Amino acid sequence: MADIDNKEQSELDQDLDDVEEVEEETGEETKIKGRQLTVQMMQSPQILAALQDFMVEAKFYEEVHDLERKCAVLYQPLFDKRFEIINAIYEPTEEECKWKPDEEDEILEELKETAKIEDEKKDEEKEDPKDSL
Repeated sequence: MADIDNKEQSELDQDLDDVEEVEEETGEETKIKGRQLTVQMMQSPQILAALQDFMVEAKFYEEVHDLERKCAVLYQPLFDKRFEIINAIYEPTEEECKWKPDEEDEILEELKETAKIEDEKKDEEKEDPKDSL
């Protein structure tokens, strides 16, 4: 069974390689091979599915790359400041060195307290002798 799956996978990989080769070629040969490949793909839905998956994944990584480029611009001042501090070009003040807890930390503490109170209530309900009668 595993050999059959490996064989099918190798055939799919070969067909995907054929698609990539067609993309690299130019001119009239591309049109002819593209038509032949389209007919073959329509005959084998697995190949078409693999190609579509490949294209979706490629588009995903293109968009991730674009997003990273946009964020890099926003992070650049932070990176510059770190560079200056590490290389002793800039010395941070005492006020800048103090750690300021985020709101998320405060919310997390509140949730922990709430969970602790709820656990205590459940324990009290379990220990209530009225329930055992």
